[in-house]
Formats: sequence, structure tokens, C-alpha cells
Amino acid sequence: MLDRWRKTGAKPSQNQVLIEALQVLIEALQEYLKNSGVNISQIEEDVGEWKPKEERTSKIAKFPKRRRGN
Repeated sequence: MLDRWRKTGAKPSQNQVLIEALQVLIEALQEYLKNSGVNISQIEEDVGEWKPKEERTSKIAKFPKRRRGN
């Protein structure tokens, strides 16, 4: 990111810095898993089969009424 800033002369936005940091983190995790003998393609295949949970409507809890005078 610093090299890009020096080449272009434009300061990177905070979003660009975060995106690049996440990409580096993902690459590092993939490399770690690969070195640990974990089959990444199997993980990607399994995750691809996941189905998102159905969205539920939230309910408002009813609280008991207090008696006045006690």
C-alpha cells in the first residue's frame, strides 16, 4: 500500500487499506492451512453447499404489568 502511495502520489482511502489488509490475511490463512495439510478445495466445496438461514421476524416481548400501590 505504501509503495502504491509513493508511485501514484495519492493517499489511499481507509477502505482500500482495509481491503488490502483482509486480502493479505486471507492469503496467509490459506497458506497456513495448506502447510498444515488441510484440503482447501474440500472446505470451499462444503461451504458452497451451505444454505443461509431463513430470516425470521422479530417479536416484541410482553412484560407483565406492575400493580400500582405495591
